[in-house]
Amino acid sequence: MDKVIRGILVTPFEQFPGEIVIEDGIITEVVPGNRTRAGAEVMDFGDCFVCPGFVDLHIHGAGGSDVLDGSSLGLETMSRFLAAHGVTCFLGTVTTAPVEAMVRAIEVAAAAMSQAPAKPLSLRGIHLEGPHISVDKLGAQDPECVLSPENSPILQLIERFPGLIRTVTLAPEVPGAESLVQSLVSKGIKVSAGHSNASFDQVQQAFGWGVNRVTHLFNAMSQVHHRYPGLAVAALLNPNVYVELIADGVHVHPAMVQLACKVKGPERVCLITDSIRAAGLGDGTYTLGRLDVTVKGNQARLQSGALAGSVLTMDQAVRNVMSFAQVPLTGAVMMASYTPAEAVGLEDRVGSLDVGKDADIVVLNADLEVQMTLVRGVETFRRG
Repeated sequence: MDKVIRGILVTPFEQFPGEIVIEDGIITEVVPGNRTRAGAEVMDFGDCFVCPGFVDLHIHGAGGSDVLDGSSLGLETMSRFLAAHGVTCFLGTVTTAPVEAMVRAIEVAAAAMSQAPAKPLSLRGIHLEGPHISVDKLGAQDPECVLSPENSPILQLIERFPGLIRTVTLAPEVPGAESLVQSLVSKGIKVSAGHSNASFDQVQQAFGWGVNRVTHLFNAMSQVHHRYPGLAVAALLNPNVYVELIADGVHVHPAMVQLACKVKGPERVCLITDSIRAAGLGDGTYTLGRLDVTVKGNQARLQSGALAGSVLTMDQAVRNVMSFAQVPLTGAVMMASYTPAEAVGLEDRVGSLDVGKDADIVVLNADLEVQMTLVRGVETFRRG
């Protein structure tokens, strides 16, 4: 039976009252207005907003689970939690960790993804955040597990798990980075600069190698300085480079969120959560890799006081960026869906309400709270 979803469509390129027709998990029609459809399952959401499902390309964990746990049940737990917050596609982010732990997590992710679409799992690939990062900009990364790009295990992992690793974060200034970046780009892997103390000139060179994104802009990188512009400034000035942004009001001041959105526009800002297993669980002590993290309120920190991921959800990030940067709903939804999908090469399947794409859809009410989520046309969350 066909499914029809009616409401105010946010494609996200435009917004209008209309309906979406879904057949076998694929969007087959997107039309303005309503039609009478005999035999179809019609879900009319009235004045609610029908949007492309959100895409989180940088998330470690949520709901008590972490990608590094190497647990298929944990990945399902994450998918269920994320569905309640509008995320229909995520890249499981593997932090800098012992190589054997990274391999185990990737093995489990590959096995879990092989079961789709039988299971509406929203995992669509892996993001390796490390291990080739700067020891000067570790953030919450494990210093004992940092490796030189000259001894990288990543190329072997790509050969062993073709199509699974979609993006890699590394510090472009460390010895051996240029050769590794060029090899990754030649294999279709998107490379992001992050956890980096690179100078402005070094980052410019890295963009020339094929680096197309910057990981959590302003965090764990060389900072904005009027005489020594670093990674953040280089990213803001390059119109072709995507930037990740943690819009929780903690990692980045709302004024800087506004600045980034004004300079880059929704077409180049990717909202991310960078959330850890503590997301949705409240205050307490948790783990990120081998490191202990204390959560209090909306902040997650190491014992040293350094921020350690977040407990942000993507629906809250959408609401926040609209408030912080005064962007319209279409712009906020674009930053949470199409732009991150495009940044990592997933825009052919997800990120917008276009015919032929997977029916990954989130419905938001007037307060931008999630009412229903579909993953490949399968209902994975509905507010009671």
